[in-house]
Amino acid sequence: MHPLLTKDKIFVRQLYGNGPQLACYSKGDGKLVWSTGDRKNEFMASDPVILEGELGILSIVFEERQEGTLCWNLIDAATGEIRDKHSLIRLR
Repeated sequence: MHPLLTKDKIFVRQLYGNGPQLACYSKGDGKLVWSTGDRKNEFMASDPVILEGELGILSIVFEERQEGTLCWNLIDAATGEIRDKHSLIRLR
């Protein structure tokens, strides 16, 4: 998993808990700023990217009968909250 470096932060997808999650660390002292934590039936499926100045990441939301949805998420870089989520494709 490749970290994403910005001027003052490091964003990285890491294996922790029930599945991959997104975390943000301070570039100056290496301390954890925020983490998306364990989300029920959802995990981060790609490394984070910045597109048009926005922090984004793909996630998979698991549903019943071994189905799921691949989603594009825009993340608030300061808090780690998902600001916007778009379903892209249903998976089986």
